Amino acid sequence: MTVLALDDDQDDLKLLERSLRELKGYEVVYVPCRTRDHALREMASRPIDILFVDYYLGAENGEDVLRELRAKGWAQPAIAITGQLDP
Repeated sequence: MTVLALDDDQDDLKLLERSLRELKGYEVVYVPCRTRDHALREMASRPIDILFVDYYLGAENGEDVLRELRAKGWAQPAIAITGQLDP
């Protein structure tokens, strides 16, 4: 399973990676991205099974990124995350 995570916070990306590594019975390829442009390049270069996207991405938000992806025909599952509360 290839998982792409888009989050502008490096610590949150590491926390998600640790959580995914603990999944039993799944081989996970983790693709961390800190910018929208990096995520779009990665998504164009390989198949992604699921996307985790932070709601707050500096000047833009995850909802805008998801709308852009959906408009481009991207239909894989996406999960919105946020680091605003206790991990």
